[in-house]
Amino acid sequence: IRSRIVEQDNAELNDLVKKLGSESFKEREAATKKLTQIHNKQVGQLRKLRANTTDPEVRERIDHVMGLIKNQVATAVWHDYARVLSVINTDDSEKLMKDFDLKALLR
Repeated sequence: IRSRIVEQDNAELNDLVKKLGSESFKEREAATKKLTQIHNKQVGQLRKLRANTTDPEVRERIDHVMGLIKNQVATAVWHDYARVLSVINTDDSEKLMKDFDLKALLR
């Protein structure tokens, strides 16, 4: 069952990457948006698809998507860090919260 799910996910990923090279701007934009919502486990497959494409538009869009995913992950990590520091609530944690403006993440 798991292998069927992986195959289905990879097929969807392949289809979205193909759409990045579409003649239609709306289709390219929709595929880009959908790709930013992929599961972390699919990032490796996305990298492979990028390496196998010769279309500069597709490569550029995949690079953009990978950057967005990286920022989403970094934001999530900082948010978790801020929550931990707010629970610890020591002078050092307060200083870190202030220095990195982490309280804004908890709002």
